Amino acid sequence: MTLESSLSAVSEAKNFNSKLQVIIVLTGVNSNVLVKDTAEARDLITDMIKEMDYCKLAENCITTRKVWSDITSLGLGITESGHTKAV
Repeated sequence: MTLESSLSAVSEAKNFNSKLQVIIVLTGVNSNVLVKDTAEARDLITDMIKEMDYCKLAENCITTRKVWSDITSLGLGITESGHTKAV
């Protein structure tokens, strides 16, 4: 959601540090491999950084489980969720 403004800031920082290298890590990625959002995001980011040779998209990402969004809206902690795999 904030990549465009972050890339703008990185571009400005590159003027002050010619050795700057950036790695973009996707976070909050759905852990369900059937969800195609991650592939779409990767394609979009790859296109956004194609001319920025100092930026690289990390191969790995940080996933999140649906249970987190479910319990947050209820004001619960993960141990109160009853979801043993997430706990």
